[in-house]
Order: sequence, then C-alpha cells, then structure tokens
Amino acid sequence: MSGLEIAAGVIGITDFGLRGIKGLYDFFQDLQDARENLPQIWHELSCIQSNVVSLKFLSEADEDTLKEVRATGITQGMNDCGSACDKLNRQLIRWTERGVDSFTGKLNFKLHSAQIEKNRVRLWATARMLDMTVGILTLYDNFFIIKRYANYLGRKLVHKSEAERAAEISALTQAMDCWKRQAGQERERVSLSLQGLEDSEDSGVIDELDEEESVLKTFIDRSGQTAEQLQAVKLNQTFKGINSDDSEVKLGMPASVVDKVARQSITDVTSKNKSKVTVGIW
Repeated sequence: MSGLEIAAGVIGITDFGLRGIKGLYDFFQDLQDARENLPQIWHELSCIQSNVVSLKFLSEADEDTLKEVRATGITQGMNDCGSACDKLNRQLIRWTERGVDSFTGKLNFKLHSAQIEKNRVRLWATARMLDMTVGILTLYDNFFIIKRYANYLGRKLVHKSEAERAAEISALTQAMDCWKRQAGQERERVSLSLQGLEDSEDSGVIDELDEEESVLKTFIDRSGQTAEQLQAVKLNQTFKGINSDDSEVKLGMPASVVDKVARQSITDVTSKNKSKVTVGIW
C-alpha cells in the first residue's frame, strides 16, 4: 500500500475507493474526447485528484482533528465514490469502444444521461467533502499546509496566530454554507424531476434520481454537522511583550472574526519613534 492509502486508512478510506477514483481520472486523462463530451465529470475528478494528496496528513492528526474530519462524511463519500467511479469507468469503456464521437458512443451518452448526471452529483459532493477536509487540516498550527492544485513538493510548518485561524474558520464556514445552498437547489431540481415522472415510466431513471437525491441529502446533513462543529470552536488570543519602533503594528483581530475568539489578552506593549499601534478589534 502507498503512503497515501495507509494515511487515508486512518479514518477508514479504503484503497479500493482511492483507486476507483484514480482509475476513472486516468480514463479521462487518456481520452481528450471524453473530457470534451463530459466536461463537468472531468472537472470534479480533477478537483478530487488535486486535493487528495492532503489525505497523507491524516496520519499526523490528533483525535480532535480526526473527529472533525470524520464529521464531513469524507470516509463514506470517498468509498462510495470510488465504487461508483469503478463502475462508471467500466461502463464508459464499453459505451465508447467504437469511439467517444462515434454514433454509438454519442447514443450511449444520451441513453444513460440520468446515470451520468447522478455520477456528476456524487463527484461534486465528494469534491466538496474533500474541500472541507483540506480546510480542517489547515486550521491547526501543528499541520503542514498543503498547497491546493500543486504537486506535493515538501513540508512547510506554519505556525498560525489565533486571528488567522479564526479568519480561516470563518471563510470555511461561509464556503460550506454556499455549498449547502447549492446542494439544496440541486435536490429541489431532482425532486421536481421525480414528481414529473409516472410510476409506469422508466424505473431505471427513477432509481437514478432517487440515488442522486440521497447523495445530496447526505451532503446537506454532513455539511450542517461540520458547520456546527466549526462554529463551536472558540480560540484564545494572547499578545505580550510587543515592542514597536518606528513601525505600524496591529494587535488583536478584525471585527469579522470576533465570534470565534473566546478571550483576548494584550499586555506589555511598547511603542516609540512615531510608531502606530492598533490594539483590540478593528
């Protein structure tokens, strides 16, 4: 097993899940026609593959961090997505055996449009769960910051101030709220589609829509739980022994993150030679 598979296994993500996603990514990587015909599938796969390197750092996480990561639903999300990707990969190979742009290839895409859309939604939800995971991993001083959309080149230990962490929590919470609203809109679309179908119509399409709705419901529930955990985080902020000499210094926090800080202490601050010091909340 690779280092990534071992680290991901800390929270129960299987090597089959990781390989299923990678296999479908490789299929699209090798076929430009597939990327052009199914651009949304390719986009979400690319997002997942760009961020999946972050899972290497799960092996260094403490229990509190792992608890928050699990709350995102990333374990089940990655495992289910891997199984779905493996199945879709095999189907795409069969559907496009005469070429993606062939008559039969295009016909198969049309005939199986509901299944393709269901997989797009699953990939989108998994990509956003992974975004949540990366966001949580980067909140903590003892974590190595991962540069998104870049190859893993090495580790850089970053010690963050409480104000920086509070700002990141606020930004992540806002992003999650946006994703939750988007999932709600998608779910409403699926619900309307189901209402427009009669029981006598294609049961396969109904099954695909039911599964799509279930994926969206799970994502909405999980993102809500994760947001509640982040909102409960309260940080302590301490500044002591600060000397300012002919410089401009801000000590404290911006007003936008006040709700994330439980206590603020600023003592022993010295300024001279026309220094400008802002203390408290700005």
